[in-house]
Amino acid sequence: LDEAEVGELAAIVLGAAVDDRLVDALHDHSGGMPALIRLTLAAWTADGIVTGGRLSAEPGPPAASLAA
Repeated sequence: LDEAEVGELAAIVLGAAVDDRLVDALHDHSGGMPALIRLTLAAWTADGIVTGGRLSAEPGPPAASLAA
């Protein structure tokens, strides 16, 4: 997916509007792959990195479980 589509999917998954900073980081981490977008959002939300459609902390590099 391109960045606009990543933003649309993220908004649907999170149930909230998302900011550009989150979309950029999410696109970089997922390569635009929808399954990785969902997994990344779930991990970042569980870790408190994403709250309310925004990054509340800088995400680290993709985890091995997400990159494998």
